[in-house]
Amino acid sequence: TATLPPKKESSKKTTAGADALPSTSNDEQDSSALVQELIEVRFYKGTCKPSGVYKANMCCPAGSIEIDDIGTCKLAHKALGVKTKFGGEVHKKKRPSGCFQNSKTRMMYFNPSTVIGNEVFGDDSLICQKEKTVDEVKVIDEPEASVED
Repeated sequence: TATLPPKKESSKKTTAGADALPSTSNDEQDSSALVQELIEVRFYKGTCKPSGVYKANMCCPAGSIEIDDIGTCKLAHKALGVKTKFGGEVHKKKRPSGCFQNSKTRMMYFNPSTVIGNEVFGDDSLICQKEKTVDEVKVIDEPEASVED
């Protein structure tokens, strides 16, 4: 379970008046930094470039899996700091399933096609995500209890 860092004392002075901007509290800044850090460590470049007969998760490090939706692929693109634009969705039978980065163009793409058992080219890096732990799934998937009047 992640914990927030201790609250830092601010040395910033605010000015009053119509031109003053609302300030963000240190707790909000610390929380944003922690969320960004957690997002950044959630994604990995695969350990190989899949070639030959493709198998699910064949290049994802232990504890990680293929990314299976375009929204998460876009988030990984941003979190990994890829300098090229996101290439979008491509339907290819000789490219890895899920999120991948082409080694030549350096662009990331999302392939919704299931290519398990197909021959793949071998010049793409699979992008993987950390598997959710039981606690993470519980927190994400369980609805909050409602309060009755």
